[in-house]
Parts: sequence; structure tokens; C-alpha cells
Amino acid sequence: MRNQEAARIDERDGYRWDNLEPSGLKETLVIVTASGAGTRATALTLSVLRGLDDITLDSCAILAQKIDLISSVSGGSVAAGYFAPEAVRVSTSWNRVSFARTV
Repeated sequence: MRNQEAARIDERDGYRWDNLEPSGLKETLVIVTASGAGTRATALTLSVLRGLDDITLDSCAILAQKIDLISSVSGGSVAAGYFAPEAVRVSTSWNRVSFARTV
């Protein structure tokens, strides 16, 4: 069984990076949590981490490079475990990650 695709996504609503008011703080604590459930959790976690890798901050830093803590279990740990050593380097190798089957 597949998850149903969202019919509409309103980019102006909800908790989104671009919707946050500037806080004036020098640093922000970035925490990523990844749940378990096998390959679905792995795919979701990988998608989120890839998305964070696509966000450039005003300081020109990449949001994925600013992650302070990752907490994960089960399937989410597969992508989180891959990300941890990659976070030390510039994250350009995301495209090398693939799955043996479609999830």
C-alpha cells in the first residue's frame, strides 16, 4: 500500500523555513528526528536530508551542514547513518544513494 499523494500543498502556510520570522539569534539548534518502518522510513529520511541539503541560508551555508543532532530508530537510521559521515564533507554525494527496489 502506498501513501496517498497530497492534493494541495500551500507553501505560505504551516511550519516552513521561509515562513519563520527572523529571530536575531546568531545560531539556531537544528535537530532532525527519523522514525522507523523499514524502507519507507529510510526513503522519507533520505528525502528530508536531501531537502535540507538544497536550502541555502542567508549566510550562504547549507542547512544540512548546520544539523546539530540526528535522532533515529530502525529504518530512519539507515539514511541518518549514511548522512553522519557525509555531513563532515560538502554534501554532493546524495545522488549516489539508491534503493534496490521502489519504495
